[in-house]
Amino acid sequence: MKYTILAVTVSAAVFTGSASKADTTVELARCRAIGDSLQRLNCYDGLAPQQPPEPRAAESGYTKTDLTDLKVDREKMKGRSVEVAGRLQLVGEMLMLGSGDFDANPLFVEFKEVPRDQRRRVVEDCNLGCRATVRGKIGSVMFQTGVIAETIVLR
Repeated sequence: MKYTILAVTVSAAVFTGSASKADTTVELARCRAIGDSLQRLNCYDGLAPQQPPEPRAAESGYTKTDLTDLKVDREKMKGRSVEVAGRLQLVGEMLMLGSGDFDANPLFVEFKEVPRDQRRRVVEDCNLGCRATVRGKIGSVMFQTGVIAETIVLR
């Protein structure tokens, strides 16, 4: 039953692509004939159109930065665009980015300039903390050096 559902799903995805119906039927039959379930699944996965990957930090103009390194070097990094991941927690109108629930030295994150849909998601999902990737510039936040966020992607 689950193979039938998978085959129908893959068929629908493939038929919306540029492959002709005859080519798709042959490819589905080839996958269906594979005895090993993992190899068969990999074959079906190979038929589905691939989603383009998210742009890497370097391609987007941001430097991917380790949170601990950012904490240590934040004064030297003022003005730079960074991508940093960690645990966000919303406190009033400010976000704190730390390595976990009990990080006593979080970075403050200003998120006024983040698109509204992302701000809404942060408000809904990060009251008790959430995993996220923040992209923004290093600058003055709450009288200290932090991240002025441009985008926030919750994980």
